[in-house]
Amino acid sequence: MSSTQSQRTPSRRLVRSRESLVVPERGPLRLEWWSARKPILIAYVAPAFVVALLVNTWYRAGTFIAGSDTPPFIRTSMVAELGSMWGYSVSGAGSPSFRPIASMPELIMVGAMRLVGWSDQTGQRLFHIAAVIALVVSATFFVRAFVSRPWVGAVAGLMAFFNPFVLQTKHGIHPLVATAMMAAVGGLVLRAAKGQNVSAFALAGVLAISGYVALSPPLLAVAAVWTVALAALGTAFFGAGGTRRA
Repeated sequence: MSSTQSQRTPSRRLVRSRESLVVPERGPLRLEWWSARKPILIAYVAPAFVVALLVNTWYRAGTFIAGSDTPPFIRTSMVAELGSMWGYSVSGAGSPSFRPIASMPELIMVGAMRLVGWSDQTGQRLFHIAAVIALVVSATFFVRAFVSRPWVGAVAGLMAFFNPFVLQTKHGIHPLVATAMMAAVGGLVLRAAKGQNVSAFALAGVLAISGYVALSPPLLAVAAVWTVALAALGTAFFGAGGTRRA
């Protein structure tokens, strides 16, 4: 009798262990993951990917894009003058200049390219791609303060790039960066006017690029007027108290 019980005990334990084993269903988990991220992928990632591919076709290996007010992406002298308020980029005799400090985003890209052994031409290509991605993402962020549908935001982001102003000045990166900054700041101001919590660190991070935009003073003036105007229209857009909250 004891031998029979000893033979049955392992089989019962095995059955219990199999019953306690629960295999998670992957289908619902994947569907939940896609549903949570679908708006972001449609509104932000898809248009950014499209414009990045397009701008990449503007470049040929080993060449710069230059013309008008856009010089070749060579910043050797600025790197040497970094940290000094006296420079030679304005005058050969030297003069007070904030240009090296204001050009910090470009110098960071140049330094990163040299760190990994890539060329300045590749640096300009990547910097240009980063600028158009920032433009599209910021424009989408701005429009989504008014509408929540992802495809509307995606169309608005693409229109921020596919328009006569941007395509005619495609060689100039400053207008792209300035427009991206205005769209991002505008999106934060509008969300504050709606009563949403807006991080002061996010606003400070976006405004940090204003030093680079200041290399073109008219663009910086337009950005300042744009921000004040949006804050003043807060009540018109979102009801009583909107301007005060903005």
